[in-house]
Amino acid sequence: MMTMFPAMNIQLAPDAFMPAYAHDTDAGADLFTPVDFTLNPWEPLFIDTGVHIELGDSMKAEIVPKSGLYRDYRIITFGLIDQGYSGPIGVTLYKLGGKPHHFERGDKITQLVISPVLHPRFTQVEQIGAGPRGTGGFGSTGVRL
Repeated sequence: MMTMFPAMNIQLAPDAFMPAYAHDTDAGADLFTPVDFTLNPWEPLFIDTGVHIELGDSMKAEIVPKSGLYRDYRIITFGLIDQGYSGPIGVTLYKLGGKPHHFERGDKITQLVISPVLHPRFTQVEQIGAGPRGTGGFGSTGVRL
């Protein structure tokens, strides 16, 4: 069973849709387009969802791609919304090749993930402790595509 948190205040523009979780256990709430549009390959397109959110103290929201839109149409988006922002959520969609894709008003275009934010105090040191991977980063596990 999903843990429920206090309600989040949402303000909607006249044509906007309320964010919605498709399943009780989903991490991301779907955001919907308030307008029809066609997304062309390699031409980023900005969509104003008309959704305003009021984030609580030490909270953030992230815009993350819908996995099905990426899998089927190579459509991605990303973004970060800080606690102090109260304007409309805008998303920039990118289509990585293929044919243009048409969206109609009310279609899902991205997901909104709400999470806590930590604010560590940064301290400069001469050297940090070595982790188990050391400096091994990209490709360090030997995985090849």
